[in-house]
Amino acid sequence: MSNPDLRSVEQVHNFIRESYKGTGKLAGKVVVITGGGTGIGRAMSMHAATEGADIAITSYTSSQAQAASVKEWIEKLGRTCRVYEVDLGDKEKTQEFANNVLRDFGKVDVLVNNAGAQFPKNNLADISDEQWKKTFSINLDAMFYLSKIFLPQFKEGDSIINVASVNAYIGLKELVDYSSTKGAMISFTRALSNQVAHKGIRINSIAPGPILTPIQGTWSDVDKSKLDDLGKDTPMQRYGLPHEVGPSFVFLASEDGSYITGQTLHINGGIMVNG
Repeated sequence: MSNPDLRSVEQVHNFIRESYKGTGKLAGKVVVITGGGTGIGRAMSMHAATEGADIAITSYTSSQAQAASVKEWIEKLGRTCRVYEVDLGDKEKTQEFANNVLRDFGKVDVLVNNAGAQFPKNNLADISDEQWKKTFSINLDAMFYLSKIFLPQFKEGDSIINVASVNAYIGLKELVDYSSTKGAMISFTRALSNQVAHKGIRINSIAPGPILTPIQGTWSDVDKSKLDDLGKDTPMQRYGLPHEVGPSFVFLASEDGSYITGQTLHINGGIMVNG
């Protein structure tokens, strides 16, 4: 199989299939998705709205245009979408964002910790203390702070979904700090799920493989030649697109996943991992 055509990768159908039909699986729910304006987060936002949810998403200054377009798309469905510009590496701003969401929506039913950062380095010596701390603050600290604020108001049936990575299992050599955060995210998911399972609250994670998203480079200026081999070492011999991840979020966030907690779904083109 060959990789999808990059020229069409920014089209709506690459975030949600034209054939996808919502059936109200998330009707009446408020879903918070960090990094919900681009890539996998954008796909999740669109699937959630299609299933009847109202959405709160975070974005950085650099992704405001994408977030605005997602907001417009969601509102055309008749759902509410609010965009919050937040530096998730800042504890106080992250906590302020969470409090603002509860003020604006009155509740949160599903939290998706999706936003992440990676800064490839070939040698451990090249990872500065500042980079190490930044990677952990965005990928892990924000997850901790948001979960800590939203969890007390969760009720039976609510859930947290953490977006990890196949790199938590394979340990990509260029991403030592990033892989470390994703491994910790898996452990956080398992431990917290055990803590709250008796309340009917579910904590799960998704570990995408090589999915074409802006973390690989912005689609407008990315060096296309660098993506030629992306996903070619998977059994499916191609990379995935965000619309191939979105439905897994719906599954875990809805009643369809009511007997699943502490688990990780691997959406990676067939890469075999332990866990």
